[in-house]
Amino acid sequence: MDVLPAFTPPYIITPNHDHINDFFQVTTSCPPQLQIFSRWGAKVYESASYQNDWDGGTHPDGVYYYLLYLADGRTAKGWVEVRR
Repeated sequence: MDVLPAFTPPYIITPNHDHINDFFQVTTSCPPQLQIFSRWGAKVYESASYQNDWDGGTHPDGVYYYLLYLADGRTAKGWVEVRR
């Protein structure tokens, strides 16, 4: 599994509708596939072509884990905290 160089998504998002850090922003040239899981391993979100639009939805505040798959085969994984 190759890790993306200089890949620094946020470790926390604050989706409180103030238009600052409301979404999990992934900066890539081509929309990647994204999966997000709860701390218990339940998949809470999935997108085949992620558009930087995940804000935690109706899920509670807490830590979530992500898997990111790029079209060229590279992957990244990590965590993000949601705090409203």
